[in-house]
Amino acid sequence: MISTKAQRQRNEGVALLMALGYLAAITLFASTFIVSLHRTMDQRNRSYWNQQCMGIAEGGLEKALAELRRSSGAYAGEEDTPLGAGTFSVAVRKDVRHGQYRIVSTGQLRHGARTFARVCIEAEAGLAADGSLREMRWVEVRVK
Repeated sequence: MISTKAQRQRNEGVALLMALGYLAAITLFASTFIVSLHRTMDQRNRSYWNQQCMGIAEGGLEKALAELRRSSGAYAGEEDTPLGAGTFSVAVRKDVRHGQYRIVSTGQLRHGARTFARVCIEAEAGLAADGSLREMRWVEVRVK
């Protein structure tokens, strides 16, 4: 027959093992939750930054169109122009057809040397002889 002291020590050992098992399960669930939360926040931040970059790139596109109309097509673009929380760069190439232009506008969000997000919009625009916008279509949007 087992003595009561030995029985109590065995029961205490089982209770300790059960407590450690519960602690391990809670730790596993908590770490899974934290990893999932981190991924969700990271995706939200990337989406927010890409939306901001899209707005900045669109601003660069609008500036290019305004400059093309103002300068009668002599505008060639600009680099790293501040706008809002980021910068935009615009390159304008005149097409072989009269009054047709290909515009590439890139919006970026940076902090120091680190680039958080970059969106590039390529568009084709046609200007009438009086400088008014005849047509415009977006050719491609790239999120980098």
